[in-house]
Amino acid sequence: MTEQKEGWWSRLLHRIDRAVTEDLSDFDPDADWDTRVKLPEWQLARLKERAQKARDEHSKKAGN
Repeated sequence: MTEQKEGWWSRLLHRIDRAVTEDLSDFDPDADWDTRVKLPEWQLARLKERAQKARDEHSKKAGN
């Protein structure tokens, strides 16, 4: 490829990458749900309860 075509290709890939990459500055990989989304309190409580049950069941299976 010539320099002009490579430059065009690089610019295109850079634009695509910038367009599809989301802001992960608030992302917590240890969270059981996406903390960037603000949920109503009742829904958040249900998610926390379900996540705790799943952890408890997993630890019971690992203990047996």
